[in-house]
Amino acid sequence: MRLTPNFYPAMAAPFAPSKSSRRRGGAGGSPPFSKPSLMSRHLSPMSSWSLPHHLELLSDPNNKKLRLSCQKVGKDVLRATAKALQTHETLEELWLDGEGLDVDIVLSLAMGLRLNKSLKVLRLRNTTLSITSSGAIFNALKQNTTLKELHLERNDLGRHCIPSLASLLKETTSLKIVHIIHNPLGGTGIRMVSDAMRHNSSVEELCFQSIGIASPIAVELSKMLRDNTKLTRLFLVNIFMETPDLKIFFEAVQHSQTLKHLVITGNRISREASRSLGEMISKTNTLEKICLWGNELGWHGCTNLAKGVEENKSLREMRVTTNEAGDKGGRALASAIMNHPRLVVVDVSSNKMTAAVGANEWETMLEANTHLREVRVHGNRFTDATKATIQHYTGLNKAGRSLLTTETRLAPLALWAHSFASVGEKPQLIYTMLKEKPDLVSYGQTN
Repeated sequence: MRLTPNFYPAMAAPFAPSKSSRRRGGAGGSPPFSKPSLMSRHLSPMSSWSLPHHLELLSDPNNKKLRLSCQKVGKDVLRATAKALQTHETLEELWLDGEGLDVDIVLSLAMGLRLNKSLKVLRLRNTTLSITSSGAIFNALKQNTTLKELHLERNDLGRHCIPSLASLLKETTSLKIVHIIHNPLGGTGIRMVSDAMRHNSSVEELCFQSIGIASPIAVELSKMLRDNTKLTRLFLVNIFMETPDLKIFFEAVQHSQTLKHLVITGNRISREASRSLGEMISKTNTLEKICLWGNELGWHGCTNLAKGVEENKSLREMRVTTNEAGDKGGRALASAIMNHPRLVVVDVSSNKMTAAVGANEWETMLEANTHLREVRVHGNRFTDATKATIQHYTGLNKAGRSLLTTETRLAPLALWAHSFASVGEKPQLIYTMLKEKPDLVSYGQTN
């Protein structure tokens, strides 16, 4: 199953002006941005769409975000923005979308990135970067000490552009988040990036999405996970690793000492690979969040995953959306989740489970589990009654239902007060307290 929506939905919004802004256009009109409100929140009204007024975007000390559609604002504005960036002291986030970055603009932008001391987020989207352009930008970022996030989407970054990106990742000490989306890195590119990440000491989140891999990459990813001591979040979206690669990769995740959040979606995990997945889940000590959206696990794969969950002690969040679990896989997952000591979020949406499984296994599981605070089941054939039961128990869990399972009479009264404050007036909680632990309630009244 290929996931068509962008994994990073915030970057998927088009930068087209509204019809009303196109009609106004002239004096007193809104500038042609996709979201004029972003500009109006920070900027004084602009009397016209001319270069001097564009400079107000960077002269206003309250403006921390700037989002430009390159083709719509024109090259003069881009040149002015790149030049002003060199000395700007408050801008924290810069988005550039679309074509229009000529060589002279890129060189000026690179100088701005090298000298700027305030920028924290840089997003380049639908902007083709040649070898010269990408080299200038990535080399400039080596000397930047404030940038925390770099998002590269649809920049036509092929293997000839990767050496400068890899060099940046090897040397940077400020970048925390790197997303590479819809760029044709290929197997060679991801191997170079992974090798650079082995030596990186700052990046905590790395995302590869739809990057055109056609060769094995698991060995390089495994070396990265083995040697990197900082990476905690790894997102692999529409990467399409084969079964042998997946088995190698899951073993590397199992032994990682830093990885806490793994996303692997749209990959078609086979039954054989799912056994390695289950083994990884059962043995990992660090992984807290896992997203397996759209991997076609089927009931065999979900059963293997459930076997791992039964033995796992670290997971806090598990998303298994759109995996064709069916009733067999749904039963296995519910049974595994029932006594898990730490899970608080579970998403099993769109897994072809019937109402019978919802009314039996999932309601029974939620009656017993006092930790789960969010359970998503939409897209299955669960009845409204089952959905209401799920909402009922997760609401009680948010309020502190686990306190009712304590065996001691000396339950901390401060925790009860906190629970009531968090849930508000919820008669179900009061009823459960009176029914299950009247001794604790009477103890609280006498004190």
